[in-house]
Amino acid sequence: MKLLVATSRVRALVLVLLLAFASSARAQTVVAGQVVNRGTRTVLPRVLVELLDAADSVIASTTSGTDGTFALEAPAAGTYRVRLTAPESDSHVSDTLTVALGDYLAREFPINPAPKAFLEFQVDRPVVTAKGSQVPRYPDALRQQGISGCVLARFVVDERGLADTTTFRVIRFSRIEFAHAVRAALPGMRFTPAQINGRRVRQVVQQPYDFSIVSSDQTARVSMELAKVVQGPPPPRPPPPPIPAPKPAMCP
Repeated sequence: MKLLVATSRVRALVLVLLLAFASSARAQTVVAGQVVNRGTRTVLPRVLVELLDAADSVIASTTSGTDGTFALEAPAAGTYRVRLTAPESDSHVSDTLTVALGDYLAREFPINPAPKAFLEFQVDRPVVTAKGSQVPRYPDALRQQGISGCVLARFVVDERGLADTTTFRVIRFSRIEFAHAVRAALPGMRFTPAQINGRRVRQVVQQPYDFSIVSSDQTARVSMELAKVVQGPPPPRPPPPPIPAPKPAMCP
């Protein structure tokens, strides 16, 4: 009889522990998935997987298993991205993922495990921006407020002269809106690809963008005052000059 009571107590304790563990697991916020080759659709094992927060800081990391799967625990609900680096390949960064507390978010992560890109000093002819390439659009809200700024971005230009958007990283920025503008324009940018011995190769590009507003209001007011004295009433004021497109410049 005593043995039966003890056994029942042990079972009850195990049940309590299992329930507590299940409750704890449900409270975890998890980002999971499977890494596959975008071209061949085969699974990719041994891929370094890193969970990035809004500031691109690594908050969790693991390696994909033999079936390409992984799971990372997020510290809280929020917005994250996943950086994936296959052996001997460039890193790829996912789109933004938003998870709620206790969510188990699972999805497929297709990447192109291309060879590592060269640096500028390693190539014979470095990447050059093509004529007519798309440029970032000045954020309306910042333009209206007269706010200037800059972005220093890094990404890979492939053999076709296209920016690999999965490699895009912001090194420095003055306002997050400017960084978003550069990221949005990236798919439309065109480049002349780098070359080594006449062969087109991938190259890492570190590109600064300067967002500046050139205002001529002060000059116009001085000119108008002089015209009143010398020539009488001023002519109709011409329309303001267009806002210049963002141009390359060093980000402070």
